Amino acid sequence: MIEVTAVAASVAGLIVLRNQGVPAGGQRAGTDLYLTITPVLVAIPVVVIMLRLYPLVIRGLLALSARGAGATGFVALSRAAKSSLTGALPAFALVLALSLATFAGMVNQGISRGEVTASWHATGADVVIQPGPGGGPVSPDTVKAIGAVPGVRHTTEVWITNWFTEFGQPVTVIAVDPASYAAVVADTPFSAFPAGKIGQAAPRTVLPFGATVPVLASPSAVTVLDKGQGQLNTLGAMGPLKVRVVGVLGDTPALPSGGPFVIMPLLSLPGPAGAASPNMLLVTGTAINQARLTAVANRMIPYHVITFRTSVLAALAGAPLQHGAGLIIALIIVAAAALGLFIVILGLALGSDERGLTLARLTVMGHDRTMGLVMAEAMPAVIAAVIAGAVCAVALPRVIASAIDLSAFTGTSAPVRLEPDALALGLPAAIIVVLALGALAVEARALRRRDISRLLRAN
Repeated sequence: MIEVTAVAASVAGLIVLRNQGVPAGGQRAGTDLYLTITPVLVAIPVVVIMLRLYPLVIRGLLALSARGAGATGFVALSRAAKSSLTGALPAFALVLALSLATFAGMVNQGISRGEVTASWHATGADVVIQPGPGGGPVSPDTVKAIGAVPGVRHTTEVWITNWFTEFGQPVTVIAVDPASYAAVVADTPFSAFPAGKIGQAAPRTVLPFGATVPVLASPSAVTVLDKGQGQLNTLGAMGPLKVRVVGVLGDTPALPSGGPFVIMPLLSLPGPAGAASPNMLLVTGTAINQARLTAVANRMIPYHVITFRTSVLAALAGAPLQHGAGLIIALIIVAAAALGLFIVILGLALGSDERGLTLARLTVMGHDRTMGLVMAEAMPAVIAAVIAGAVCAVALPRVIASAIDLSAFTGTSAPVRLEPDALALGLPAAIIVVLALGALAVEARALRRRDISRLLRAN
């Protein structure tokens, strides 16, 4: 009844946590109890199930060992079912220690992933270059020169202008070279760009008056357009522009902040100010030579503004809040590993005398396999706890994803995907297993040197 009550209370707490989600505005008033004790709530049912399944597994291993010629394995497994590590409290403490390490690692990994996502949403590409007033449009020669910089993989020019519908709703028009823009988008985490749906760029071709242009639109732009098509107007001396939506895009690097936008091929529009004038250059690549790129931009685009995504990411990662959180998380992982190790060593110490007596009796009967006895008796419980910790690691992201908010660390409200952190679980678990093996090896060596006759007489 105690186990059923504990599991029911844990499941109820997890359901409440999942249903309450993140409060409006992403801020919580005070400390959220359910969120704070999430590792405990996840560990309780896992430990209860582990303790129920552990004897069944040991019985299966006993059945296999009973067919062998030696008695050491059978005796060791018989004692493993009664190991001090399989008690409810030690098992719960060991699994909780691994869950805490996993929880801390998962949050740390989520913060790092959120910072990367925030950097993409702040820039849209690895490098963004925007001509300043009097800098002139981005020319094909500029695109070619930037593309020759070491580390640059893809470049594309973009022409962004502001328009509005017949009812006054604002819509951003993004004119691109579909082929090169699709190549840039493929290097980013944004939605894939179906270039074939809108045709090819022809910046030297003037769009005939009254012609309809196929566009890709954001969901909000589709809403403000009448049945996916309509006329856009602008206060500038160009247009109007008739568009027809042929596809929907959730986001795009040319306008990472989102909003109502349509993407069309780079064309010259009707009117005296309708000549194609790209006013943004997007660059992607790894290990870009920033000094060389800056020098080329200074030569080709006077009075420009250049933004490197790595600089934005470094500013986010180097903030005092992130630094403090990283230190606290590292300390939690170390403390969890130390706690788990202490529990294992304590459990081994509590069973040492009984293992010595059993070994003495087996030795008298001619079965002198000290190492096999010690390992087969103590390690199954340790391995079972590690497996239970892995189960908690898989369950934690699913439980906590809808209720945790990392916007204070990432600087953006963009959702952060939480995943199990294999390193945060694997490192403490490996340390616990390796040190447990070492401690058992030392114990086995010590047991060989004990006076068997004196031990038997004393008992």
